[in-house]
Amino acid sequence: MAEKSKLAGYDTQKILEQMKEEYWRGLSEAEADTQEAQLQLVTFWLGDEFYAVDAPLCKSIIKVPNIVRVPQVPEHVLGVVNLRGRITSVVDLRRLFQLKLNPLSELARLIVVEAGEVSTALVTERVVEITNRPEAGLQAPMTGSTQVRAEFVKGYYEEEAEVEGQAKKVLLIYLDLEKVLNSRELTVDYRAR
Repeated sequence: MAEKSKLAGYDTQKILEQMKEEYWRGLSEAEADTQEAQLQLVTFWLGDEFYAVDAPLCKSIIKVPNIVRVPQVPEHVLGVVNLRGRITSVVDLRRLFQLKLNPLSELARLIVVEAGEVSTALVTERVVEITNRPEAGLQAPMTGSTQVRAEFVKGYYEEEAEVEGQAKKVLLIYLDLEKVLNSRELTVDYRAR
């Protein structure tokens, strides 16, 4: 009888609910620990090199429209386009990085990017995909693996990619798009003129 009076003070249903919550919390914490941090990237080809930029900075991907030339701009600025009423500059990173200039085909696309107050459209030879890559797999920048200046490269992934119809091992060069867009080559200071 004394045993029954001790149990009467406990709410067994409440205890079971607490145990169930602790169990599920432990499982979700363990799952969160095993999940790797991911980078969301847009991958594309320039010259004969495979590149990636942060997908959250990419606002749209469009076919290359008619580009209006602008006089007295650097060679890597191809001109401007009208994107839904907004005049946007078009930059060819191949020229800026001094890469091979393959002719643009039907697969060529503009990636409209925005970082801070800078917005522009980047010419690509071919956009491959929007994808996630594990942050832990990112390798530190390697000197001499690309013509791109070191400060513009966040790192590399070793990848299998289709090159001329065959799967080959290539480097996926992860660009620091914010540094590229804010570099002195892409910003114009009208007060200096």
